[in-house]
Amino acid sequence: MKQYRTCPTCGATLDPGEKCICGGHKTKIELFTVTATRCRRCGGILTSKFGIKNGIGPCCRKKELAMSQIDPMQIALGDDL
Repeated sequence: MKQYRTCPTCGATLDPGEKCICGGHKTKIELFTVTATRCRRCGGILTSKFGIKNGIGPCCRKKELAMSQIDPMQIALGDDL
């Protein structure tokens, strides 16, 4: 003997006397668009206005700025002495 029933709307298996939480109608699927780009330094996904505008995330930007500042006391290989 069958001890359960199936909701005709969503197909959920229900116990005798149990009401389905779908409410008799299927949930409407909400679609939305997210603008994103990849970070030019690390390849991570950027969704902030800053990241999309500059093509780089704030953490990578700090690292890039730190790398671009040359210490005047530092001597690179190949520099003329």
